[in-house]
Amino acid sequence: MSKPAQAANAEAKPDKAPNDGASPDALVDALYQSLSFEPGGQPNWQRLRALFLPQARIVPPQERKPAPVEAIDVETYIERLRPSVEAPAVAAAGVQEIDAARNVVEFGDLAHVLSSTETVVGPENGEPVARGINSLQLAHSLGRWWIVSFLWDTERPDNPLPPGYLP
Repeated sequence: MSKPAQAANAEAKPDKAPNDGASPDALVDALYQSLSFEPGGQPNWQRLRALFLPQARIVPPQERKPAPVEAIDVETYIERLRPSVEAPAVAAAGVQEIDAARNVVEFGDLAHVLSSTETVVGPENGEPVARGINSLQLAHSLGRWWIVSFLWDTERPDNPLPPGYLP
């Protein structure tokens, strides 16, 4: 697909599906759907933006330790992620963010979600290139659920997924 066709296709995607904020589970499903894309496509950046409160914080894993924890906004997250998903091999293969196990705790207008995920590049091969656990704090406001904060860590030899979060 040509760059103009990809851009037109991305623009044609809805900014938000009607039920994205209907429940904590719907919101987390929408997060993974917005980050996943078919071969030749790209993440649905507008839908991703619509899932977060404007002042939401995202805390990526520390690449080098020791390092200070860094909280960023959604736009900075997109700027940092964009080069990875636009790399020719990744863009041509597509990416699926797969929810392997999830634990949701809800109390009134707040919810906490721990979700183990697998990232698969070229979904036809099915082997994850990364696994980890996402921690999401959600708030219910104005008739829907929003992501307030999103942080995660990746599986490594010194940081395996705990048994309850294995696929």
